[in-house]
Amino acid sequence: MPSDLVQLEVIKKELTLVGSRLNNRKFPKVIELIASGKLRVQDMISHRVSFDEMPGAIDLIENHPEQTRKVLVELSGAHP
Repeated sequence: MPSDLVQLEVIKKELTLVGSRLNNRKFPKVIELIASGKLRVQDMISHRVSFDEMPGAIDLIENHPEQTRKVLVELSGAHP
């Protein structure tokens, strides 16, 4: 399938792209579940870290995946 992605922009910004085919066209259903409150995304977050704590969070994800679900990086630096 053709793409409008400009490769030069990806290279200039040193971006990393990761693709996934596992959604199986379920995004509309997932959005519906979130909007209805049946899927509580807040419950999926196992850790909240500040930007400065990212190296430790990445280590945790890579070396102890059994302890994490979703790690939320809060760029403001403030987290509860």
